[in-house]
Formats: sequence, C-alpha cells, structure tokens
Amino acid sequence: MTPISNSTELTDIERDNRPDEKPAEQIVPTDHSLPSDLFPLPMTAFEKLMLDDDHANYPRIFVISMQFIGQMQQDAYEKAIREVIRRNPLLSAIVQKVRSKWHWFSADFPDDQITWGLPDRVDEYASFNLRKQPGFRVSGHTDGKISEVRLVFHHSVSDALGARRVILDWITLYACLVTPDAKISPLDRLNYDRLRRRGEFQRNELKKNEVVVPKEPLTFWQRCRIIYDFFSQQPTRLRPVPGRKLPKTGEPTRVVTHRFDRDEVKRFRDRIRGVRINLNDVAIALLLNTIARWNRAHGETGADRLYRILVPVDLREQGDELMPAANRLSFVFITRPTSLCLDFPQLLTTIRAEMDYIDEHGSKYNLLNALPIVQTVPGLIPIGAKIPLCLATAVLANVGDTVRRLRFRFPEEDGRPLIGNLQYVRAGGASPLRPKTGLAITLTISLGELAIQSQFDPQVFSQQDAEDFLKLFSEGWKNWADDSPEFR
Repeated sequence: MTPISNSTELTDIERDNRPDEKPAEQIVPTDHSLPSDLFPLPMTAFEKLMLDDDHANYPRIFVISMQFIGQMQQDAYEKAIREVIRRNPLLSAIVQKVRSKWHWFSADFPDDQITWGLPDRVDEYASFNLRKQPGFRVSGHTDGKISEVRLVFHHSVSDALGARRVILDWITLYACLVTPDAKISPLDRLNYDRLRRRGEFQRNELKKNEVVVPKEPLTFWQRCRIIYDFFSQQPTRLRPVPGRKLPKTGEPTRVVTHRFDRDEVKRFRDRIRGVRINLNDVAIALLLNTIARWNRAHGETGADRLYRILVPVDLREQGDELMPAANRLSFVFITRPTSLCLDFPQLLTTIRAEMDYIDEHGSKYNLLNALPIVQTVPGLIPIGAKIPLCLATAVLANVGDTVRRLRFRFPEEDGRPLIGNLQYVRAGGASPLRPKTGLAITLTISLGELAIQSQFDPQVFSQQDAEDFLKLFSEGWKNWADDSPEFR
C-alpha cells in the first residue's frame, strides 16, 4: 500500500531503509500492573466482525513464527510467555454478552495453550471458542541448534502489528531472564488507556497526510449505495488446476514461502529509483497480474472478469506503539478487470493514481465505512458471514521489518540481534483466509531479506499448485526488476 498514511501496513517495505531511531522517551524501567477496572471491555466493531466471520474450516486465526539460532531454554521461554500474557490482557480474555452487547472479560489462561515441542499442524490451525477459551496459544521447540516460537492469534484478539508487540515483549523478557546482566533496554510501559480507545477513530486526530476515511462524512444512503455496489460486483475466484485431486474438507491451509535476498531487494529498490511509484504499488500490481495470468492459463475465458485484492490498512496513530496487543486496522479493496491486470504498465499507473486518491479522499471501499450501517440491522453480520460470497480474490498484507525495532535494544552477534543466548533470524506468518478467497500473501522484511509467505486454500490448491503459483508470482518480481518487455 502507498502512503494512505504512514501507518499503512504496506508502507513498511518503503520505510525499511530509513535510519533507526531510538524513541528514548518510550523506554523506561517498569514494574507494570494492569488497571483494576479494565474489564469488562466492550468489543469493537472490527473484533465482533472477526468473531462472526469465524468458520470451522476457515478459522480467523494467523500463525507467526519466530526463528532463532541457538538452544532456547524451556523455563525462560515459559516464564517470558506468561509475563507477556499478563502485560497484554486481550491474550487471556474471553467474550461474553452483557445486555445484548459483547464484551471481553478477564480469564485464567489455560496451561495447555502454552506448549513445548513441535506442534501438530492440525491442532495448531484449530479454531478458538472465544466464549470458553482465550484466542491465543503458543508453542516453543529446539533441536539444540535452531529454535522456534510459534504464536497463534485469533483475529478478534490482535492484528499482525499487535503481534509485533507480543514479539518485542517476549524477546525482551527472555533476554532478561537468560542474561540478566546484559545491557538491554527495559520493557516499554504500556498504555492501557489506548487499549480502551482502540476502536475510536477521530478525524481531528489524523494528520493531513494520514486520511484513511473520506474527509466529508458519507450520508446513510451513500454508504448503502457503496455497500450495494460492492456486493453486486462479485470478484472472480482463483481457478483450481483442472483434474487435480484435492484433500478432504477440514485439511489445514497450506503455507508456502519464497525469500528474496538482500541483493534482490536492492534490485527492486533500484528499479523504482527516480520513478513516482513505490514497492507497495508494485506488489499490488504484480499480484493482480499474476492472478489474471494464472486464471487464463487454467481455463478462464470470456468477457472481462473482476479481480479484487483485500489490503489491511493500519490505523495506529502516534502513541499507539505503546498499546498492548490488539486490533487497530481496517480493510480497503482494490478491484481491476482482467484486461487491465494483463496490461502491467497501465495497471501500475492506475494503482498509483488510486493510492493518490485514497491519500487525499480516503477509499469508499473501506470496511469502517460499511460497518456502522450493517451493524444497525440485528443479526445481519452473523447471517451475512455464512452466505457463500467471494468478497476478495486474494489478500495482500505486510508486517514490515521485524528487526528494525530490535537494533537499538539488543547487542548484535554475526550481524543478528542477540536475544539472551539466541541469535534472532526472522519472524513471519500469513494472513487468515475466508471462504472463496483462494490465497493470502504477507510480505515481511528481516535483516534485509524480503519473505513472501502465502497461505493457500486446500480446497482450491494442492501443495504443488501452491508452489507453482508462488513461483509465478516471484518470477514476476524478477522479470519486473529486469525490465522485461511485458513490464515496460
């Protein structure tokens, strides 16, 4: 995403080459206690939507993996996780209704949601029943040389940038436990009032260049018309490979990864130097182009089809970096016809123009514009969530540079942040899917490396199909960087 605002998730690739800045005023010694009156905490409109849109075979969960070099200490891993859960209260909360309104309530965190050992894939991707259990679980394991921590979130609990708060807290606590004498920046003092206001978005709090909703409020009927237009223009789904045998219903989603090294990422940046586009525009255009080429190669014919990309947009403001793990985002939708998707230069031009328009006026296809209308009709969202509509062909998100905030907090060893006795390598994951959305792609930067992690619907793609699609997408990046004729 381009600078809809500097908080947009997809701007992190562009910000990766900025100098690191140490927010000294945010780093303070601390022995924190939670406010006694935090709960019950009303659910926000977005959190309730994620709760209603939870499907048995398409749970609204995402998994983030932290990888390290070295042998992780089990006792320190568990102690650090328990303190992280205490500091970030939505990780241990459950939901209940109070006078017809859903609220978060404090609950004891189950011991069996903190495990040691490589997790079973089916169990890891199992959904949460937020009415009975917290929407967070974690597993850690090591083979003595390589260690990994896997964090599983229900999307009602937190978004990907909220998960970065969990990561930062955990590695700080682990390092303090393993190497108490090391020079490590203390934990941030979290702002729990920000957690209470996570669902509030005031126009007068937004900077001029950070407009993420229209400057002039939309009328009720204007919003209704936008909702009608959105649902009446159903996007085309990703086509499966004809004749491919697929697994039975209930198979966990498939995650496939491709990594570009530092030299390749430098080539991408060199390609746009002096041109008024950025890598976020390129990512959106390449994904739309790849989807159109994939579908044409697998039998798509006839008139122009519409393809739609769902893009998460971070709505955090200055000071929200100290908010405990939570959701503070919306979705915007980018739609293009097949003919334009196959004309890459023109496609990229129109995407850049749309990003400029969104920067100035906001996107009419912004989730926050629709929620106030549809939530006035009791039961509409839960019922609508069960209707088998394709809301987006694919998802494209970005969790940014997972190392940038670590550089000033920890010493380095072999060019990597030293977390106690572990060298930090990378963190990453993939966005959740919903029915009829065939794939979700997440971009992550770690130590100059760009990772594309793709989660595919097993009811549409076999493992080989998933690998073939990601190969086509990654080759598109390389061909674009090489200025191949089809990308001029």
